[in-house]
Amino acid sequence: MQEKIYQKKKKLLIIVGILIATLGGVMGYYTYDNNPWETISGVISGIGFGLTFIALTIKPPTK
Repeated sequence: MQEKIYQKKKKLLIIVGILIATLGGVMGYYTYDNNPWETISGVISGIGFGLTFIALTIKPPTK
């Protein structure tokens, strides 16, 4: 049972991380040359990539 919950959480974290990174990229594209929003979109993209990286490196629980 624990492994099913782990697999669902890992997939969910990966999907959410990719969506956040994509949102930051799109936001950066549309707000190009608008300095504060470029920085905000860069932070959002960084959070998304970081979350995806962390989700990909999580080890499965031990029995």
